Amino acid sequence: MGRIKPRFVKNVARYLVANYFDLLKNIWDKAEELKQITGNPLLAGQFRFNSYKETVKRLTNIRSKKMRNRVAGAVIRLMYQILVLERITLEELRAKYYLRPVETEKIERVSEESG
Repeated sequence: MGRIKPRFVKNVARYLVANYFDLLKNIWDKAEELKQITGNPLLAGQFRFNSYKETVKRLTNIRSKKMRNRVAGAVIRLMYQILVLERITLEELRAKYYLRPVETEKIERVSEESG
């Protein structure tokens, strides 16, 4: 059995998956290719975890290395649930955690005012 993660870790992981799914999916696919080429699932898992650690470091302002690692682990678990187990859909996550880009909001406001 796994450890129970704090709500903060789960919320950050859900936010990252909802907003940066394409980036995370590319890393997942590269790890799967690595698994097929080498035949070593441990190597693919290490690649995936290290890549997600760097992604979490770039996309968040979490200073603690331990918390970044926990968030990266939660992202892996969440991506596994979405892609392999299909327990969660991306639409469910985006309904709650997706933020619209600022540029889109500005463009819509300008078009409403001019029209």
